Amino acid sequence: MRRSRRNFLRWLAVLVLLVVVLGGVAVTGHLPLLNRWIERRLLAELRAAGVGTETTRLRELSWRRAVAGPVSFDLPGLHVQLDEARAELGWRVLTGRLAPRVVLRGLSAELDLARWAELAKALPASEGSLPAGEIDIEAARLMVRNGAAAVEVPFAGSLSTDAAELRVRFAAEAPAFTGRVTLRAAKSTDLEFAVQEGSFEVERWRAVLLGLIGAPLGAVTIEPAGRIRISGTARLAADRWTAVRGEAELPALSWREGENSVECGTTKVRAGFENETAWQLDAATERIVWNASGWRAELLAPEIAARPEATRARFPNGSLEGAGVALDLGGEATVRGWSAAGPDTAEVVLRIARGELRDWRLSAPAELRARWNGAELGVSLESLELDGPCRLQAAAWEATLGGWREGHPRVVARGQGAVELGRLLGAKGAEWRCEPAMVAAKIDLSGVLDAGAEAVRVELAVPAMRRTLAFPGGRFEAVLGGDAVVNLDRAHVSGRASLAAHEVLGRQGGWSVLAPEASLNLRWPR
Repeated sequence: MRRSRRNFLRWLAVLVLLVVVLGGVAVTGHLPLLNRWIERRLLAELRAAGVGTETTRLRELSWRRAVAGPVSFDLPGLHVQLDEARAELGWRVLTGRLAPRVVLRGLSAELDLARWAELAKALPASEGSLPAGEIDIEAARLMVRNGAAAVEVPFAGSLSTDAAELRVRFAAEAPAFTGRVTLRAAKSTDLEFAVQEGSFEVERWRAVLLGLIGAPLGAVTIEPAGRIRISGTARLAADRWTAVRGEAELPALSWREGENSVECGTTKVRAGFENETAWQLDAATERIVWNASGWRAELLAPEIAARPEATRARFPNGSLEGAGVALDLGGEATVRGWSAAGPDTAEVVLRIARGELRDWRLSAPAELRARWNGAELGVSLESLELDGPCRLQAAAWEATLGGWREGHPRVVARGQGAVELGRLLGAKGAEWRCEPAMVAAKIDLSGVLDAGAEAVRVELAVPAMRRTLAFPGGRFEAVLGGDAVVNLDRAHVSGRASLAAHEVLGRQGGWSVLAPEASLNLRWPR
């Protein structure tokens, strides 16, 4: 009995010693069968990820960890090299109950934009999938090339995968790019992308991107050290962008081609998109200056707010100069229901604070309004006063243009106007004068431009008012008023005119004429 117990204790001691020895060997990584099984697992994972392993050297291999490096692989236009990859393993990782954690050091990626099309075709050809786990990227850099031009972006980040999705996070702080980027890609092709506090130095990227953005944009000049700042999120589901939110700040820029140029100050943009009926775009800039063919236009603090239901644009101050014209103005515009046939409704308001046109100048601010209801264009002018060789006044002007869609354009206009007759007569001689100096009239205009039957009708009415006309050696006084109608068509002119005078008094030297009432009527039939 005692001998059996001693034998049992001896065999138990041998078994424990064997387990300890094997465990020690396994811990130190010197168990060939286990090592080969681990190696097969690692290489299978790398092949599933689409990474070639022919040049991969395993520095350390055990059930606790695996260290490989250097690792490199190439795709058309993309070269990736890695100094070291360290994976922390363990029984739970090897048996598939825990995802591995991998640390990448000295990662270097070089992207050639000149071969972007080749790379885009080669990427879908890889049918592998990343193994589940977490990857920390340390001391990495991305080199973007286009010919001799290159931009380097050092970064650090992480990558994690599971059965449902891939998550990528990286942060960079360099002159070329500063910011944080996150990416979530689901196995169902859903994609979420986010940029936080992103900042690009434009001039560093200009030469690299010149082949992609085209020559016209390549002629754009950015202020030195100008940066594009951006933050936002985007979501892609079923190959469609379903949610986009972003804010951006663009630096001041200018574009010139010959005598034409455009200058734009710092611009802030805010955009959002969910679907065709839920989107928005807001943009505001410090100023816009446009020069072309001797004309110069400047808008200060213009803004635009676009929504599916309406788009509104405004600029509080601005100027227009060229060809003897100088205007200080501001305005706003609203467009609703834009489609391929044009807007359903639109309204434009233009306020002119100062205006000069050769010998004429604006005496008081004016406001011009234009409205479109989908079929007719309406224009209205509350008041306008010009001072020049004489003074001109216009008030309550309204005009309507329509009929384009029916093929019968028509125009209707009405308003009141006045001209300073005294100054015109004074130009003939210093002793000519008219009191009151202004002569007012009411004007109605209507026209139809039907092919083969064009017709225009003009009506003019001058209210009765006492007038005094003084000239060298004489004087004429009367209460004058009248009206006129003119009809024009393709082949004929017809109309009538009438002039009524009361209390007529005329004097010239020793002669005088006195009449209590007088009239003049003209009519010209077809």
